[in-house]
Amino acid sequence: MPDLWALNNNVAGIGTLEQAQVGAYVENRFGVRAFSTVALQAVYPTARYGNYGVSMSRFGDELFSQQHVGIGIGHKLGQFSLGGKIDLWQVTVEGYGSRKAVALSVGGQAEIVPGFFFGAMPTISTRPNWPSLMTKGYPLS
Repeated sequence: MPDLWALNNNVAGIGTLEQAQVGAYVENRFGVRAFSTVALQAVYPTARYGNYGVSMSRFGDELFSQQHVGIGIGHKLGQFSLGGKIDLWQVTVEGYGSRKAVALSVGGQAEIVPGFFFGAMPTISTRPNWPSLMTKGYPLS
């Protein structure tokens, strides 16, 4: 779907935006601070070189948290849109430390009929060994 939040769902969706947009999101699930999410995104369109976006988010509290920052680009080519994004993710677990990973995403979208879109966005990650961070020497079985 072409909108600001496509930056996280399918980056190709920002390719059709015609105006600069900024969005903020705050959620506190179940009234528990550990399940809080905060996100900020912005997209700046250019007439010639596609649309550029930046996204940031944070989930969790001091015991467990997950942060990310990313930049992406989307471009409309007729009824198709293409996009790419790079994200830096960090997971922190109190007492176990933190790890970072880079994720690369490429998205594509097609407007089949007006208002009906089909798309996909595969992601490749340089993820570290997350289980060793979480278990600290206790093997998962």
